[in-house]
Amino acid sequence: MANDINAIIGALVQTLTMKVLGGGLKNFSSGGSNSEAAIMAKEINSQEALKTSVGSLKDSLNTSIAQVPKYTDQYKTAISELNNLRNKYTNIRACLAERQNNVGFNGGITDIDNTVFKEIDPLIQKYQKKLDAGMKEKADLQVMLSKIEKDPSNEIQPQTINYTNYLTDGGASVISKIDIADNDLAEARSKIRELDGRLSQYNYMCIGINQ
Repeated sequence: MANDINAIIGALVQTLTMKVLGGGLKNFSSGGSNSEAAIMAKEINSQEALKTSVGSLKDSLNTSIAQVPKYTDQYKTAISELNNLRNKYTNIRACLAERQNNVGFNGGITDIDNTVFKEIDPLIQKYQKKLDAGMKEKADLQVMLSKIEKDPSNEIQPQTINYTNYLTDGGASVISKIDIADNDLAEARSKIRELDGRLSQYNYMCIGINQ
């Protein structure tokens, strides 16, 4: 999958991006008819070259955008399942609180609060942060795509640099991100099974509460 992304970058990254980043912005902006800036200007000023470069960058951006759900959907699932578990604990707590008020029962509420606030909520927050990070990646890529679509001539250089920076900062590590997300979902489900099992000790106290 990561190899596919790198292949799609193709000529754009090999010619434009590597020249800019390899030689540095100083070389790119230097003067003279034989300067890197002049050579690159001739390439980009060609409408055919521009069309090819823009097309390659757009393809690469769209490919990266399409990868994001493959390592963020796991966090959506984990958060949803943890919230369902949290609701079970909340329902049982409400039942126990009502019994406490009616008959002076005073068991289980503290344990339930500790489970929710110290075990369930931290996991939800942990996975929400990872989901937010993935969605920010997607939003940033969409901004790059929008800019290159609106003004290809002026945006080809800055957005190529932005996209290459994204790749070198870990954006191309799709397989690794998927593995991490899969492991996090497995971790969440293991904890959910453990905590779901604890609910059985309160079942007899709250007949009628949905499990």
